[in-house]
Amino acid sequence: MSFGTMGVDWEERVDYARLRRERLERASKQLNESGLGLLLCYDLNSIRYLTGYHYGEWGRDKHNFHTILPKGSDHPVFYTFGSRYFVTQQDAPWLRKDMRFAKMPMGAINSLGNYQPMIERFVDEIKKVRKDYGVADLPIGIDVIPDVYLADALRASHIEVRDAWKPIMQARMIKTKDEIELMKMSASLADAMYDSLGRAIRPV
Repeated sequence: MSFGTMGVDWEERVDYARLRRERLERASKQLNESGLGLLLCYDLNSIRYLTGYHYGEWGRDKHNFHTILPKGSDHPVFYTFGSRYFVTQQDAPWLRKDMRFAKMPMGAINSLGNYQPMIERFVDEIKKVRKDYGVADLPIGIDVIPDVYLADALRASHIEVRDAWKPIMQARMIKTKDEIELMKMSASLADAMYDSLGRAIRPV
């Protein structure tokens, strides 16, 4: 059965709250089985999977957009910056459980100055999250290490870093009911586009 794309109260269609909840449950399960203490994610696709939040392409490569999912937590720690903090408070109320101002610099442009103190403050933040959730002795998983400064600071703090992609991709491998329905919608849009294209290029 194929449902419409609009939300209604008289039948069950895509349940976005359930979509976010089940994705987080899958990621938490894989994290628990991975031997890692937390996932630190910079990739926008990873952030969206864990949080349900999407910045748009303008947010790509902004290092102060990141998310931590600690082992044993029922919610991610969501980091953003500036006015986006207040916008996201309104846009994504499900993230209010733990939304924080980012301590990381925006990105490579900051390499023009000395931003080592910011990196060190963020490493201290990681240490605090590990301690708060009782995973200080476990390695952390990172999907994308944004720069060598962070890698060096983690190494200097004796924090073992491993690949976060395996648990993330294992979580994403099996689709939820709502993901399947959204994939059907996406495929139908592509089919309609190709049909229109075929009609448009037909010789006259």
